[in-house]
Amino acid sequence: MPNTTCGHRRFNPGLLALACLLPGAGSALAQESNPYYVGVRQSFTHDSNVYRTSENQVSQTISSTGLVAGLDQKLSRQRLFADLSADVNRYSSQDSLNNKSYALNAGLDWETIEFLSGTLRYNTRNSLASVLNADGSTLIGDQVTNQFNASARYGFTSYLAFDAGYEYRHLRYKNPLLENRNYSQNTVNGGLRWVVGPTLTLGLGVRSGKGEAPQFQTTPPYADELRRRDTDLTAIWTPSAASTVSARVSATKETHSLASNAEVSETTGMLSWDYRPTGRLGLNASISRDTGTETTFVVAPSSSTDALKVDNSRLSTALSLQARYALTAKTSLNTSAQQRRGTLADSTQEKINNYTLGVAYAATRAISLGCSVARESRSVPARSYDVTATSCFGELTLR
Repeated sequence: MPNTTCGHRRFNPGLLALACLLPGAGSALAQESNPYYVGVRQSFTHDSNVYRTSENQVSQTISSTGLVAGLDQKLSRQRLFADLSADVNRYSSQDSLNNKSYALNAGLDWETIEFLSGTLRYNTRNSLASVLNADGSTLIGDQVTNQFNASARYGFTSYLAFDAGYEYRHLRYKNPLLENRNYSQNTVNGGLRWVVGPTLTLGLGVRSGKGEAPQFQTTPPYADELRRRDTDLTAIWTPSAASTVSARVSATKETHSLASNAEVSETTGMLSWDYRPTGRLGLNASISRDTGTETTFVVAPSSSTDALKVDNSRLSTALSLQARYALTAKTSLNTSAQQRRGTLADSTQEKINNYTLGVAYAATRAISLGCSVARESRSVPARSYDVTATSCFGELTLR
């Protein structure tokens, strides 16, 4: 599911608007003879509840000053790309929260003369994040995430292909009191893809993953080892040039070495619809049902320096609706509504709602401006909160 909200600690909807409200920026870059870009950006965000607490809420104005750079280069049959961003974030009165954040999204799309092709992807980010304890208190620390993906496809014929891949995920907190929430996982997958016709592609595959998370609250302290197996049925249906429907249904089995962590044996999956009826309007709707360890990392790679939205649910269901509309050739409007319901490890029910609205203005080819407002609410016993964040940004980019 796309990640259109900000991290646990800090919203930055102004910078988010730059990526979401100007979808043509990336394609325009690829069309230019110079594939490189470098720029500076500045945003100001007012966050009504920086500690994400239900009581004694603290509001702050956050100044984020940063650099951006990237490339999108064709090398014969290959394509190399990278997007890098780094920010210095300063809070109006909570100096202990001042921090530096960064994000890198890089990759290589490759293919051979015959029927072999694939991708390499690496995504990393560092950002300040707050974690709520069961008693409602908050712990804060830098959250570092790393993802590496490698995939390959071999086409037996123009209608049948074999897919294989490997993925590594790692979530780490620099605060020693949060080390029991660190997590890593390795996953391999393989399967067949069948092009049934010009509008329908079907797939059948398997995934096998192994993960580990330290559990320092146990006596003696040792790690919880996770093992997961999935059998996936997938489909991509393109009824028209403006509409694409993607679906996955999986038989999922997840086990843990610690008896305190419940096993999962469920049917998981996702369904999404991307609809672009005109050149100005784009809509996307999706629904997913999966474990929290999976939904945390299943997001589109981004150069945003906001922390990944960690899902601690044993099993959660998420709904998302996004709309993008080009008001003029230079002005774009973006809005989204999301809801996630999940069951935590202690059987507590959690519900999170997110709403965003933003506008961006491409004043010139090099200058972009925008503002947005975001609202988030979390409902869970002793750990509920509400937060509103408004933000404006400016960016100067040389291409």
